[in-house]
Amino acid sequence: MNWNLSIVMFIIAALFAPAASFGAAIEFDSAPVAHDSQLTVGFVFTTNQAIDVTALGYYDDNQDGFLTNHEVGIFDANDVLLISIVLNAGSAASLDGHYRYSAVTPITLPANSTFVIAATTFGQADAYAFGIRDSTIAGLIVDPRISVASDASRFIYQADDVLRVPTDMFGGYTIYGGPNFQLADADASAVPEPASLTLTLAGVAGLLLTSKRQHMRG
Repeated sequence: MNWNLSIVMFIIAALFAPAASFGAAIEFDSAPVAHDSQLTVGFVFTTNQAIDVTALGYYDDNQDGFLTNHEVGIFDANDVLLISIVLNAGSAASLDGHYRYSAVTPITLPANSTFVIAATTFGQADAYAFGIRDSTIAGLIVDPRISVASDASRFIYQADDVLRVPTDMFGGYTIYGGPNFQLADADASAVPEPASLTLTLAGVAGLLLTSKRQHMRG
C-alpha cells in the first residue's frame, strides 16, 4: 500500500470512528439544599437498558470544592455494594455541572434492574440538593437510559460516616441529590455533517495533488 493511500484511509477512519461520550445520570437548573447531621442520602433508579457507570460524584453547592470527604456508592436490589469511591475534601475531583466526579473502573449494570445511588454527608459541612420533580427542583433532567420515580429519594440517619443503604423516605422527594454518577455511551458516533465531510475530502484531495506534484518535480 502506498503512502498517499494510507493517509486517505487513516483520515476517513478517523472521521467515522466511534467516540465515547459521558453524561450525568441526573442534572437540574436549581434545587433546594440542606445541611444535616451524619446521613447516607441518595435515590433509587431503574435501568431501562444496560449501562456502564464510569464515575461517581457528589453535589458541590458553591462549585468551589468539598469541605469534607464523601463516600459514594451504588447498591443493588439485594443491598450489595457494587462499587464505591471516596471523594476527598478539596477540589481535586472534576467539576461537571453541579457535581464533582472521580473516575472508577467501569461497571456494567444490567437492564431492567433496580439500584440505589448513595453517599455519606460526613456531617453538616457540605450541602446536598433535594426536592420534587417539576416543583421544588427546576429543570430536572434524567438520562433516558435510567428511570427515577417521583418519590425515589432515600436517607438514613447514623452516628458514623459508614456508607449504608438508605431505606427511609420522607416528603415524597424525587431525589436526595448528594450522590450522582456518570454513564458512558459507547455507541456514540462522531459522524460529520455532509458539508464538513465534503470540505474534509476536498482537503485530502488537495493534499494528494500537492504530494503528486512534488513527487513529479523530484
